[in-house]
Amino acid sequence: MKKVRFILCAVMALVLFSCEKEIPQVPERQYPDYSTEIISPEIKQDFLERYPEAKVQSAFEKGKYHGVTFIDGDGLRKDVVYKERWLVLTATWLNVNDFLSQLPRPVLGTYLATGIKNEYFGEDDDPRYYVVEVKRAGIEQKQYEIHCSATFMDGGKEVEDVTCHLVISEDGTLVTCQHAHFLPTRYTYDCDAAVEAVRKMYNCPEILGFYNETGSYDRIVIRDKGVVKTVSFYSYDNEFEWTGTRYSLHRLTMFPEYLLKVIEEGDAKHPERKLFDVFILENQDGKFYGLTFGSELNNSTIYVKIK
Repeated sequence: MKKVRFILCAVMALVLFSCEKEIPQVPERQYPDYSTEIISPEIKQDFLERYPEAKVQSAFEKGKYHGVTFIDGDGLRKDVVYKERWLVLTATWLNVNDFLSQLPRPVLGTYLATGIKNEYFGEDDDPRYYVVEVKRAGIEQKQYEIHCSATFMDGGKEVEDVTCHLVISEDGTLVTCQHAHFLPTRYTYDCDAAVEAVRKMYNCPEILGFYNETGSYDRIVIRDKGVVKTVSFYSYDNEFEWTGTRYSLHRLTMFPEYLLKVIEEGDAKHPERKLFDVFILENQDGKFYGLTFGSELNNSTIYVKIK
């Protein structure tokens, strides 16, 4: 009888031991295979130290750039991009169903002042619509990028289903409000060369934000001696060429007689359009006044060279 009990115990021990061997021992922190293969150990170590609770969804390598998309411990999607081994961009996707409560107060105030309402962000996490907080190396302030379809106030009239692409700096400065010809700013991984060029041109101004237009033109918005200016660069093969600087003038600015005459004549082709904006444009051809007649969605601009 004792021999039978001994045999049964031995058989049960073998069964339990074999079951334990069949259970794979998974490390507590492990990347998916595709991420492990393309991210260098140096970047992986830095990433895990910054985001110990990250659940990696995808990763990429494009030349000297390496990116990771993941869900962080707060439940939000985040994208990070490294240039070689240095973090250059962090994008945090906010909840579009409750984004107003997630915006910093200065950003919220600027956004509400635009009069945009009835925002539509698609259905089922449509990636074409988003609210993203973007932090770039070399730019002091974060910027908040909002892309939606909405009711937009244009010249005192409400226009429905307008594409609205806004970038607002952390201090509440409206960097841009576009309705066409734009790219998500996170698609440009870094703009070090352009930022460095701006700092030299304007003796270290305050960098407020960055956006891209038509895929080839990068705009860096600065505050230079209290004036908000947009500095434009043509980008190609990670090189940047300055194409111009633009900044709006106050309506109470004293204009020269020759400009007042042009303003009085208005837009001859569209006499119903009223003066919407007066700005200065500096480029390689010189310095110009820009007179925009109409509204934000429907306008035309006349350039007058400054004498």
